[in-house]
Amino acid sequence: MEEVKVEVVRREVIKPSSPSTHDRLQLSILDLTYPALYVPVIFFYKAEDLVTVSPEVISGKLKSSLSKTLSRFYPLAGRVDGASISCNDEGAVFSEARTDLLLSDFLRNINNDSLEGLCPTSPGDSPTEWPLLGVMVTFFGSSSGVAVSVSVSHRVCDAASLLTFVKDWATTTAKGKFVFESSKIAELKRQAASETVPLPTRVEAISALVWRCAKNASRSNLLVPRPTLMSQAMDLRLRIPSTRDTFGNLQTSFSVKKSDLEVCDTVAAFRKAKEGVNEMIKENHQSNTLGQYLLSVMGSFVAEVKPDIDFYPMTSWCGKPFYEVDFGWGCPVWIGIVQAKMNMVYAGLIDTKDGEGVEASINLPEQDMTVFLRDQDLLAYAVLNPPVLI
Repeated sequence: MEEVKVEVVRREVIKPSSPSTHDRLQLSILDLTYPALYVPVIFFYKAEDLVTVSPEVISGKLKSSLSKTLSRFYPLAGRVDGASISCNDEGAVFSEARTDLLLSDFLRNINNDSLEGLCPTSPGDSPTEWPLLGVMVTFFGSSSGVAVSVSVSHRVCDAASLLTFVKDWATTTAKGKFVFESSKIAELKRQAASETVPLPTRVEAISALVWRCAKNASRSNLLVPRPTLMSQAMDLRLRIPSTRDTFGNLQTSFSVKKSDLEVCDTVAAFRKAKEGVNEMIKENHQSNTLGQYLLSVMGSFVAEVKPDIDFYPMTSWCGKPFYEVDFGWGCPVWIGIVQAKMNMVYAGLIDTKDGEGVEASINLPEQDMTVFLRDQDLLAYAVLNPPVLI
């Protein structure tokens, strides 16, 4: 194998996104028995497993999420001082490197020397001056892949703790894109069925589950639970004759307040609210008062959205043939819903390419999202950020 030439092009210190409230933590007797050396692990990712292979985008996401993760694992941003850790928020070292070697060529002939070349170095004259955490991201030639190396001081961390940290960091890096496969949707619909709604739609079932999990995530971070309000957008073109090709914002919404319900009961509440709006649309259309009715609905809705309420707006693009958009070179392999760059709670549903599954794009407050991404009730039906297969 040819020599692995790795060039470090950038190195910076990543500090916690919020300051530590602790000044000093005492190391345990067990901690002090371990040598002050680094425990490294390297994760390799193929280009096709990445949503993007842009080094700038990948590094930016990793650095931003590392900063947020360090605010929870604040000792790793400190320094060892005798028999304790000074939680001084000095930060972790993040290095970015490049190599011309293809990832496939590197993995064909692995040896310890080549692996060491992908690990961050240890600056400082003594272990007490070292950062407790070092990260090095290496981009392989021809955008063939990425290696993420994580090195942590054994003085403060064992393998299990390292895994806990890395998984938390990865979850923070990953955005809330969940894919519900058709088989899991069928299971969820069975759970969501009731005498009132024996055949729930996939949108009803998924919306009810997402709302419940989002509500639980919010309440886990509050001393006093807040009331919640969920709204679901409704396309009026499906409900008013001769409007299918109308251009503009031709939609309204229905809302549900009570969230302390099982999924099947929430679906029943959805259906009742939706049918109520459908009936009012029909009546007001026939009497030529639809415009007035829609304005009153909007006014009532805005009045309900208050600062002390957790508001969850949801929209569904399911059933709309976005995957049929062909500019002359075939249909798209994937369609992404881009989340707005603002602190906006949002849940959007869209068909998967095969038309059988549903992809849910979720945006919640940071502290809620951390809990939401680990909700086992949600993960029983959805896969978080699966790679796009082309």
